[in-house]
Formats: sequence, structure tokens, C-alpha cells
Amino acid sequence: MFSLNIPDTTHLIFAAVAACAIAGLASAVRALSLSGAIAAICVGFVIFGWGGYPGAVALLLFFLTSSALSRWGKRQKAALTAYEKGDQRDAGQVIANGGVAVICMAWIAIEPHSVTPVAALLGAIATANADTWATEIGTVLGPQGKKKPIVLATLYDGEPGQSGAVSWQGTFAA
Repeated sequence: MFSLNIPDTTHLIFAAVAACAIAGLASAVRALSLSGAIAAICVGFVIFGWGGYPGAVALLLFFLTSSALSRWGKRQKAALTAYEKGDQRDAGQVIANGGVAVICMAWIAIEPHSVTPVAALLGAIATANADTWATEIGTVLGPQGKKKPIVLATLYDGEPGQSGAVSWQGTFAA
């Protein structure tokens, strides 16, 4: 029989306040654009509200470490023509990194006693984390000069910071 697990109102209010506070702070320190902050409130509310502490902690650790790595090597990244991101995340990036986790939350709401959707949630956040770390660390520590990262789709040389380009440094960081 189908049943939907809805957390109690107090927990949902706490989740909404926490998501707004974290997104507001992130916007104030310029880690998120306005669109990124709005998307982060939505993603954070769903994950904090329905995922409880495991989801909230995983999401928060991803956001904090990824934001710190985005600022690391800022001058070097700014000099790269292929590096597209900058250190402020927008709605598209928030949804790209948090969208699968939100879908997992719907699964958790439908099957609250199953471990599988929780594992999928944590896996989705870990995957977003690995992708972000690989990009940020690989861009700073990756190949410089004649040695170029490889674009997996074409197997040709790419530029550091180019979407789809991989280096052993970025792969190891992931």
C-alpha cells in the first residue's frame, strides 16, 4: 500500500529556517548568486526536511568543502580561458549537483523504512562532491604547459578547467 512519510511541522519549519540561513550566509559571502541561493533554499529544505541529519550533514559538508575549494587557486583559475565556473554558484549548478539528491528524497518519502533510497541519496551527494573536487583540484594542480588534460568524449587534449577534461590530478582528488 502506498503511504507518504511527511515529517512533523516543527522539523519542517526548522529545515526551512536552516536552509534560508545557510543560503543567505552563502550569498552574503558570495559563494552563491541570487539564483543559486534560491535554488539552494529549495534543495536544502527538501534534503534537511525529509533526509534528516544524515542528508543535512552530507549536503552541508559537500557545500562547505566545495565552496572552499572554489576559492582556492582563484588567481590561477581566473587566468584560464576554459575555466567557466567562477566561485559563485548559480541555480543551474545547484540543481545539477542537488537534483538527484532531491529525487532520492521523494523516494525516501515513499519508502521511509528502506535503506536503499538513503544510500542513493548519500551516493548522489558523494558523486556531486567528487565531480566538484576533481574540477577544482584538477584545475589548480593539473597539467600545465605542454601537458594537457584529456577530453573523455573525444580523447583529444583539452584545456585545464574545460568541462569534460580530466587529468590524473583531478581524478585522484575525486
